[in-house]
Amino acid sequence: MRSTHLLFASFFITVLFLFGHTQVTHAAEQCTFTRDLEFGIDGEDVRCLQRYLNSAGFIVATSGVGSPGNETSLFRTLTEEAVIEWQRAHGITPAVGYFGPKSQEKYKELVGGDDSSEAAVLAAQIESLEQQIASVQTTSSDSGAVTSSNGSNTDDIDQLLLDVIKQIRDAEDEVEDAEDADEDSRDIRDAEEELDDAYNHFLRAVEAYLIRDHDSVRDYLDDASDSAEDAYEEVGGILEKDEADDLIDDIDDRIEYADDEIRDAKGDGEDVDDAEDLLEEAEEMLGDARHAYGEEDYEEAIELAEEAEDLVEDALDAIGNDKKSDAEDAIDEAEDAIEEAEDDIRRANNNGDDVDDAEDLLDEARDLLDDAESEFRNGDYEDARDFARDAERKAEDAQDEV
Repeated sequence: MRSTHLLFASFFITVLFLFGHTQVTHAAEQCTFTRDLEFGIDGEDVRCLQRYLNSAGFIVATSGVGSPGNETSLFRTLTEEAVIEWQRAHGITPAVGYFGPKSQEKYKELVGGDDSSEAAVLAAQIESLEQQIASVQTTSSDSGAVTSSNGSNTDDIDQLLLDVIKQIRDAEDEVEDAEDADEDSRDIRDAEEELDDAYNHFLRAVEAYLIRDHDSVRDYLDDASDSAEDAYEEVGGILEKDEADDLIDDIDDRIEYADDEIRDAKGDGEDVDDAEDLLEEAEEMLGDARHAYGEEDYEEAIELAEEAEDLVEDALDAIGNDKKSDAEDAIDEAEDAIEEAEDDIRRANNNGDDVDDAEDLLDEARDLLDDAESEFRNGDYEDARDFARDAERKAEDAQDEV
């Protein structure tokens, strides 16, 4: 759940910092692209692209050449960097600043003129807000800090705005997770009301910022922060309950797995006394976690379950279980192979090569790596190792394509 109130407030602040006035427009620049755009080219289509990026919140430059109102026809480093940020925000890979068919297709989707396109642009703007403000703060520090009419420095106000935005977004994420777990909870409804209060306080802080009434800005931001914190805490118990429940189930499965491994080791004539003692302690600890869960002390249940998990791992280590380390090594090797493939594909794409098949293979490799990491978290180390090795092979196939 991401409120349009917060999206507007965040975009409003971006405009305020970057352009120094209150004229806000959501109209996206309409461009016609008849060729791919990349570093080094020149043309009016580049100027239109720069105007679009600036209007969408992916600022080419905060002042001078490339800044809003000073767009140019030259595709250089600043344009490339802005395109990269835009591509990352919209999930375009590889995000290398090459404005080709994929990027142009996404552009058409975003500026198609319907309400969902505007929402997508706004969503992208809030994602890049923190980086934009940080950039402006750096620029401002070079020319001297700005002070308000009451003598206070604006740098700390800017940081407070960022801090409260983050706090509200964290609360939004927490409420969204709780909604997925239990849509009819009264706690969730209360949290949503607190979030609405946070949005309203935040917008009042923006209004006070416009007239440089920094004392009021601080007061409204304090209120927004308190409301966001209350929203977060309202749903925290729900999420802790789910986390404790899932963790207890996972550790129960791990204990069964460890018990089978210990039995196999004992059948092979290995000394398993220490492992059996550790596993027995783990079972007792998990029993305590279940008791805490029944008493609705979910935080304690989580801590006890995690201690039980550590004991299970110690029991497996005691019988020389090396499946986990094998899986870890395989995952590391798959990650390295994927990074190498990404670099090769990026270079090939910059050279104008067709990389579609390679990107498809790389996506498969990433999916397999996700499966490997998921199985590793579940304690299925053999499956994790196998998935990781498959991911490494797919990444190597992607490299072969380019």
